Amino acid sequence: MPIPAKPLNEPRLTAKDRVYNTLLEWITEGTMRPGEKIMDTEIAAYFSVSRTPVREALQLLADQKLIEIIPNRESIVSEIHPEEVRDNYELIGRLNCLAMAKDEDRINEPFLQELTDINNRMKEAAAAGREKEVRSLDKQFHQKFFELADNYFLTKFFETLYTHCLRIENLYFTEPEDSASSIRQHEEIINYLYKGDMKKAQKTMMRNWTDTIQHLPF
Repeated sequence: MPIPAKPLNEPRLTAKDRVYNTLLEWITEGTMRPGEKIMDTEIAAYFSVSRTPVREALQLLADQKLIEIIPNRESIVSEIHPEEVRDNYELIGRLNCLAMAKDEDRINEPFLQELTDINNRMKEAAAAGREKEVRSLDKQFHQKFFELADNYFLTKFFETLYTHCLRIENLYFTEPEDSASSIRQHEEIINYLYKGDMKKAQKTMMRNWTDTIQHLPF
């Protein structure tokens, strides 16, 4: 199994968390490909830990449907299923709209200015070709609505679905994406919220997620 040559040094994290965070990053970024076998003994040796935290981390990833554990045999990185991908983008869009609805009475000038600042930084990063930073800022933009909603389950569902969506984009969008459309949609969302037009803001938010489906290669 091809994995980076040196483990991350994160002494403040538990062994399970170190393994989980690193495997999550490898799966999301495409270092570990769909269908690839995961050897718990190899991972344990890589991190210089016992197999127990590795198995605990693998179980967390399996709970998120990122790997498949075949009892008494092996673990493999989950395959990509086109229908699930489309469903995930639609679901995350609806979750974002739900978070916005819960936020309605709390959306104010400072919150909208935060969104504007994030989107402006996203625009600058896109112009400079810093695609990884663009995606990070895009996540921050959407995360703000969940932070304001302050609902644990909404946030957890968003994080899980976002991981799957990001995995798809890293696997299949190998060329830097033109982020101009997404940035414009963010601006529209902010403008509608300034005007107090929640319905149009939600409609644009939904489009911001589902437009990606049109660019998928399957």
